[in-house]
Amino acid sequence: SLWKLFKMNYHFTQNPAYKLSFKKIKFPIDSQQIPCYPKILILWLNYEIIMFLSTSHNKIDKKGRVSVPRNFRTYLDLEGGSLILFKSLQLKCIEGTTLKRISQYVEAIDEIDAMSKDASILRMMMADSFEIKYDNEGRINIPESLLSYADIDDIAVFAGIGKSFMIWSDIEYEKEYQNTQKILQSSGPPKLILNKKVGVSNE
Repeated sequence: SLWKLFKMNYHFTQNPAYKLSFKKIKFPIDSQQIPCYPKILILWLNYEIIMFLSTSHNKIDKKGRVSVPRNFRTYLDLEGGSLILFKSLQLKCIEGTTLKRISQYVEAIDEIDAMSKDASILRMMMADSFEIKYDNEGRINIPESLLSYADIDDIAVFAGIGKSFMIWSDIEYEKEYQNTQKILQSSGPPKLILNKKVGVSNE
């Protein structure tokens, strides 16, 4: 049956950053790779939602290499395999995202006044960014200027926040975590209004 064919090639995981992990088939997939699959199923699988989630404390080796979390690489592979790193504009950490996401930043900059302070700050952020690819073992070399900015020494803390992620020193990450806990205790949880998906009913 179709379901048996599906289970032969895929297995479900409990990792919150992605629902499916692919053993034999690499994204993007098409009907030429698995002609027995209906095209509607191929489209659905390619649409599977993946994002940067969870936190990982990874050690930087003597050559300055650090492993990108596996679930982060799953997302990055779908978006072309490169990641963009830059100094956070608000926090003492490095921010990372995909090429696709950074292109949305560029488009947003084009929409604002080119002579404004905001445009100037964002242009410098772009100029100070790095496009990086990881090796066959999922490791990257974070540029020294970024490590110095974030005070990262031997441990890099990867913290996923949806469409982007942050890289902290273990000390600064703990400070930020404790600070958010204090805010939570004094002000309560944030109030969010979640957008409804088009065509989805609450019934």
